[in-house]
Parts: sequence; structure tokens; C-alpha cells
Amino acid sequence: MDVRRWVWMVALAVVGLDVGPGLGAPRPRVASAPEPAPFCHTDAWWRMRAASMPGGVAGVCGTEGACDDPIVRDGFDPLATDPFTIVRLHVHIVREDDGSNPASTIEDVDAQVASMNADFAAWRIRFVHDWSFIDNTVYRHMTFASALVDGIKTEYAIDPATQCNVYVTGFPGGLGVFPWDPAALTVLGGVILDGGRVGAGERLAVHEIGHNLGLWHTHHGVREVDPCSACYESPDEVDGDVVGDFCADTPPTPSNFGCLPPEGVDICTGLGWGPTDVTNYMGYGSGCWNHFTPQQGARMQCWTQGALATWLVRPGDLDDDGVIGPADLAILLAAWGPCTNCLADLNGDGIVNAADLAAMLADWG
Repeated sequence: MDVRRWVWMVALAVVGLDVGPGLGAPRPRVASAPEPAPFCHTDAWWRMRAASMPGGVAGVCGTEGACDDPIVRDGFDPLATDPFTIVRLHVHIVREDDGSNPASTIEDVDAQVASMNADFAAWRIRFVHDWSFIDNTVYRHMTFASALVDGIKTEYAIDPATQCNVYVTGFPGGLGVFPWDPAALTVLGGVILDGGRVGAGERLAVHEIGHNLGLWHTHHGVREVDPCSACYESPDEVDGDVVGDFCADTPPTPSNFGCLPPEGVDICTGLGWGPTDVTNYMGYGSGCWNHFTPQQGARMQCWTQGALATWLVRPGDLDDDGVIGPADLAILLAAWGPCTNCLADLNGDGIVNAADLAAMLADWG
């Protein structure tokens, strides 16, 4: 873009006028409805934490690890024949002091994990979980406040180095912790979820756990970096692998709470946004979420197998005791037959049969 044109557009924007892609006369800016408040607090939380670390805010555009290298990332693109990466979860359901008014039910938690397994299956990621109750009225009605976020985790986290702790409360939305955060495997890691959005077919957990497994928002390079900076991701998509969310197959976009392409143009280039990817789990169009992209799947595999490896269950170790043996064989045989998204279906083809038995025996011991 011509520098004079850019300066002219910015100056007009400051005084409240809007400019089309041409250089014609400015027109009054049409007032738009205020953008909804974000339901995801992960990026804001990371910025608050990173600001207190040596060197200040990191991870806005610089790399946080080898998985930010597109060549390394693409080496983790899962094949349909790859074993599943199996992540342990411990779900805390928060209730009032007297045990009443749970933020969710055990049945909804089980249904949520089953839905997540379906949503992550294409990228060869699965979750196993157990659960417990927290009886604490303060945390049952918690807000996005650092004392409460740190408090519930510090007081109630269980074995955070070996499993992702998930807190289901009255929290307004969701909050994850990126795998490059030094807190990821400590009591301050894990996920906090609004209990009203936990259950079969709900996808807030998919979005937040996507953060925990290494994904930025799809709008990260537009709304969560300095405008028009070297870290900005413009609609020309020139540097999609090394700016924004580090995935070139997620088009740059402003934050978009709807299911239609965003309106308007990019203030830095004057280009329109195009169709973008409004149904991506890592955007804000929660009413139409339905997929991750291949590069997002590869990023999750890379970060999970590396930074979060201690959260993983060995495929075939169905009782998670560190050994594949007779107890695991008994579990597999008990599940013989059609078995959608179950742990004994080692190859993920929807049935427990001789192929799964062969895979277990090949890794025996």
C-alpha cells in the first residue's frame, strides 16, 4: 500500500470517517453494534502471565518452541493409521459448600468427553477421564479474577504433571493454558469451563483444550497483536506459517462471533477479508464450529507429544498402569465388537477386533 494513502486512511479513521478501497471522498462511518465480550480468556490470561516473566510479553509473534517451525509441525501431520495420542483428563465438578447445585452432572461430563473424542478423532487424539467434586461456593460462582483462577487450581489440582485438570464451574466462558507456558504442567495449568456449556455436542471444551494442546485463535494475528506490525497477519496471507496462529491453512480474520464472513477491509492493506474460516473451532463463531485444519491437527500432535508427553496414556495400556498385560487384554476382549470412540478400539475403525488384538500383542509388556 502507498504510504501516503495509509497515513490518509488512518487520519480519517481517527476523526470518525470511513474510507473505501479507492481514494474517493470519505464517507461518514456507519455505527455498528458493539462486539460481544470474548467468552475465551486464554490469550488475556497468557498476556498477564507473560508480562511478569523475564523479557516481558512473549509468544505474540516470536516462536515458543520447535512446533512453531512449519517443517517440524508438518512432520506431525497424523495419518489415519497412526496410533492415537491419548490425553488424561481429571474433571472437577464444582458445587456449593453443602454439595448442592453442581455446575454440571457426571452424565454431562461423560457425554462431553465422548463428543470431544469424536471432534478430535480425525487428528488421532483421544481423551480418557475421571472426575471428582469440589464443594466450595466461592469457586462455584467464580469470575475471571486472578485470585480465583489461581486459587481453585492451587487448592484442588490433582497430579497436574500427569493429567490435564478441568474445572467445571459457573465461570463466564473458558480459560486454557498454552503448552509453552511454564505453568502448563503445574498446579496453575489446566482448563476452566462454564458448566452451562458442558455436555453432549457442546464445543467450548474443544476450543479451550485446543489452546492447551498448542493452538492460538484463528484471529490471533489480527486482534491479538499490534496492528500493522511485523506480527500482523494481513489478508494477502503471505506469511501465514510464521505469523498469526502459525497455520497457513487458517485464513487471517478479525474476531468474528457470527457464521458469515466478516465485513469490511483490513486497515493495513485495504484488502477485503474474504470468506475466512468461520466454522473453525479456534474462532469465535461458536454457533457453527465444526473442524480443525490439517496444520492445526499437526500442531496439536507436535505440542502434545513434546511439551505435554507426561499427560499421555500409552496406546493399549487400557488400565493406565504403565504395562500392557493380561488386565488390558481382558478389557479389550470385554469390548469386542462395535465400539465407537472407545479406548479398546486401538485403530479407531469403530470396532474392536483382531486388528486391535494384534496391535496390543505387538506392544505387549
